[in-house]
Amino acid sequence: MIGVEQIAGSGADRTALPAVGPISELIRGLLASPGEAASMLPLDAAAAVEGLLEGVEDLLADDDLQLALYLCFELHYRSFPSVDDEWEWSPGLLAIRAVLERAFFTALKPELTSWLFAHTTNNHEVSIDPEVVG
Repeated sequence: MIGVEQIAGSGADRTALPAVGPISELIRGLLASPGEAASMLPLDAAAAVEGLLEGVEDLLADDDLQLALYLCFELHYRSFPSVDDEWEWSPGLLAIRAVLERAFFTALKPELTSWLFAHTTNNHEVSIDPEVVG
């Protein structure tokens, strides 16, 4: 099985996209790889990102996490000139993005909950849970 490091290390032009830390560096390396690598990225590659997230002190203020999320999201908008279109729907990259989103939302939820509690009345029921909001 091909590892994340092997795929991320095979990119031709890693300088075309920005990186500010190990998480965005990993995403940048993946996106700099040829399109064929997108389908070879194993779904469990997300575990490598989970390990990197463990070292992040403040997920809400971490530039590396925010940049990594932006790089993943931008694939679905304009993308990047140097990135192969195959990366947009790569199951392995989508799994990585899900890990990043979950970590960010988990950190954001207590902040939103306390803000909503302070800024709502008892007459309004407010939820930030995506399953409840529908």
